Amino acid sequence: GVFTGLLRRLRDYRLECKQRARTEPDPEKRREYGARQAAFKILINSFYGYLAFPGARFGDGALAAEVTREGRELLRRLMDEFERLGCRLIEADTDGLYVSSETFFPEPEKLLGKAAAILPDGIGLEFDGRYDAMFCHKAKNYALRAGSKITVRGSALRSRGTEPFLKRLTDALVRSLLGAPAEPPLALAESLRRDIAAARLPVAELAKSETLGMGPEAYEAFVAAGGKPRRAAAEAALLMRPRPAAGERVRYFIAAGDGRLPDWRRARPLEAFDPDKLPYDTAHYTARLDDWLKRNAPFLEDGARGGAAGEQGELF
Repeated sequence: GVFTGLLRRLRDYRLECKQRARTEPDPEKRREYGARQAAFKILINSFYGYLAFPGARFGDGALAAEVTREGRELLRRLMDEFERLGCRLIEADTDGLYVSSETFFPEPEKLLGKAAAILPDGIGLEFDGRYDAMFCHKAKNYALRAGSKITVRGSALRSRGTEPFLKRLTDALVRSLLGAPAEPPLALAESLRRDIAAARLPVAELAKSETLGMGPEAYEAFVAAGGKPRRAAAEAALLMRPRPAAGERVRYFIAAGDGRLPDWRRARPLEAFDPDKLPYDTAHYTARLDDWLKRNAPFLEDGARGGAAGEQGELF
């Protein structure tokens, strides 16, 4: 009774903190409860991973497999039930479901009560929020709007390694698709194109930021031993003084030069930028802009006018 008893107590405590994070009037306490529920979520999730570890005291591979099987079946049953209740299923994964329903909103609790009736004892549903619009880019990559607040999920829409000027474009596109105030993305793209071509765009808007997977010395040894591929961030780190350590973030830009050379050959630390002696490669960043436009072409026409999205994504 130790394993399930602990899991039940931790779950109850986490749900209590999660509820207080929503209702606590004191902002400082609200942040604390939010941090607690997030930390306990990780601990609770680790119980499953512990089950699947054969060397653990409570290791039980067969039970771990049963957990995933039951989870899949429960999710499928819920999806079928929501559709039976007249909902349109938008997104579903192991964390939850997004549905659209005119019948049960603005009273979602009634919908949860009806759907939860098919669940076994001990399994419940929580109402996590209601949103005015949702843009589904692809599996596990979507954006939500609740009033003026935009929430983005998935690396395709918010990668930390993307250049800031492309992040601005993505943000403008997402906001336009969701009906939030935003600069028209096509107009912004053309403005950025002109500024890049004239070398007016600040280099900080173009510089990538990446975390070093290995320190410069280890990277040098890796390259000397014939290791591939070469990394632009690591090459830039070799030029920095003092050199950064593994785990630190490096900001770099692609310097002007022979465009036939790979990016890693022309990667330079942000601090080395000099508009007269070491400018950035305008052709490289124009190509990056063109690539963004090509990848997002299905959404841009509608995004520019705030309508529905295209073939690769859907707007709700």
